[in-house]
This record gives sequence, C-alpha cells and structure tokens, in this order.
Amino acid sequence: QTLCQPKSGWAEIFTQEVKWSDAILSTAVEHLSYLPAGLESRAFPVDADSVEQLFAELKRRFEYVVLDGGVASQASRAGWLAKSDRIFLAVEQRRTTPSQAREATRRIASAGGKVHGSILVEVMSAK
Repeated sequence: QTLCQPKSGWAEIFTQEVKWSDAILSTAVEHLSYLPAGLESRAFPVDADSVEQLFAELKRRFEYVVLDGGVASQASRAGWLAKSDRIFLAVEQRRTTPSQAREATRRIASAGGKVHGSILVEVMSAK
C-alpha cells in the first residue's frame, strides 16, 4: 500500500464513520503500522474524552504511536494536539517556506502541542 494515497483515518474515526482498528494500515516495514489523517479536509469537533480514549487504546496496542495529523492549520483546532507526547512537523521540500513552518509551529504550540522537531518530506508527483 502506498501511504500517500488518501485513506480513512483520524477524520473518519472522530466522525464515527470508521472504527480506529479498521483505519490502521500495515506497512512493508515489520512491526510498523500507520494511521492516516483521513479523507476529510475540513476541521471537525473532537471531544477530549474521545481523544483520551483513542490514545489509551493505541498506547495499549502499540509501543510507539505515530500519527499523521494532517494540515497544521486544521490540526491546531483539534483537541488531540495537547494530548500528544511528541509532535514532529512534516515540512515539504521545495514547497514549505521557513515562515510557513514557523507559523505551523506557533499554531501547534498555541493549541497546547509541543513540537520536538521536523521531518523533511518530498512529495512525489504522479506521472
């Protein structure tokens, strides 16, 4: 499976369209699973109890939980940022400017999240 393809994830879990266990994707790497941001591009209300319950379930099942939080401007409105142990900002090579990265970091911090670093990604265009 290609991880870059849009798939059900966070958005559909919190809008109750899919169970979290059905949204987890396996990868080619042994012992590595992936939970995508989801198909929804709009912000949606997230109840703090639901976030805590989901994080508790994920932490029981997995040693480490790495989530795709989607676009920072939308993720900063979600209640789960403050519940995250660590946040790494994905910065798209040749597209994200330093000022955009600083603004995303500021938004995450204002929502209670703690950015511990960034990951430089290169998005391959479909040919």
